[in-house]
Amino acid sequence: MFLYKHINGIWYIGKYVNGKRVNESTKTRSKTEANLKLAEKIGMAKMDLNGEIDLNTFQTKVIKDAKASNFSPNSIALIEHSFTQLRTILKDYNLENPLISSIKTIHIQDLKVKRSSEVRPASVNIELRTIKGIFSRAVNWGYLLKNPCKGVSSAVEEEPEILCLQPIELKAFFDSILEEIHRVIFLTALHTVCRRNELINIQMKDLMLNEMKIRIRNKPTFRTKTRKPREVPISAELYDILTKYLNKRYGSNKGNVLQMIDENDYLFITPEGNRYSEDALTQRFARIRDRAKLPKKYHMHCLRHTGISIMLNEMKVPPTLVKDIAGHARLTTTIKYCHVNFESKKNAVNHLNYSQYL
Repeated sequence: MFLYKHINGIWYIGKYVNGKRVNESTKTRSKTEANLKLAEKIGMAKMDLNGEIDLNTFQTKVIKDAKASNFSPNSIALIEHSFTQLRTILKDYNLENPLISSIKTIHIQDLKVKRSSEVRPASVNIELRTIKGIFSRAVNWGYLLKNPCKGVSSAVEEEPEILCLQPIELKAFFDSILEEIHRVIFLTALHTVCRRNELINIQMKDLMLNEMKIRIRNKPTFRTKTRKPREVPISAELYDILTKYLNKRYGSNKGNVLQMIDENDYLFITPEGNRYSEDALTQRFARIRDRAKLPKKYHMHCLRHTGISIMLNEMKVPPTLVKDIAGHARLTTTIKYCHVNFESKKNAVNHLNYSQYL
């Protein structure tokens, strides 16, 4: 199909059928409107080619595609959960296994309202984004002309508090660690500001001690949050911590531990020799936090918050560099950590002196 302008100023859609050219008026002199109609025609032709598809079959295709695209188990579980929530609304409309073309914006809007009464706004928005992504596939695959999520606004979220440990709390936390492996893990988390799932997926081939850096990269069973790899620099202090840890782990005190390492080994392993799980690290952090008598509001991700805040506010590292180290998708996310604690704000105000202008 193609678009052309007639001498009368009207735009037409042209196509060839059995070798013969057929023209159809768009009934508009606006090229923008004409392009929209052309896109609709192309979409309808694509739909005719692919045919209709019911929700059950579509779900199977989406899950299969997610697995082939190396989505994490958590991401696949979220997709399945979102399908389940969608079905609860469709049942209210007596739609047990409908054609996906019969799923409308009103269904998604009703789902948003229902879930808003059951879970936090942040959880509602995660489900909405997931469902929007699901139906984006339907559009891309030619089963739908329009995403039914279009026009459904996000739930209003309260700005979350960025929780950072104060210096005295940070000392209390590390003083309360009993096992050396946990000290190394949480110090690495603080130094590198890596996310929990990034830490547990670091392999020896990602640890480049000679170049003083760690690679955070996508793997068959793991994908970074931004889907992009990055390199995190290793400080001299962290280098010493990791070197001592590896020498002890591999039973070497001669400084040639790198020659003894299997590159596929994970950096952090349990006493049984297994890779740590995210839940295991969460539980260990909570035990140490409770032992240190710190507020229960703190969780492992707070070490990431704390590290980023220290780099920005204490060490004065430029936000653009911190963004790359932390793996933030946008600089605005990094900027939120500037002067995140009230004491920093107080110190900034204490330097102000307006009397000289009066």
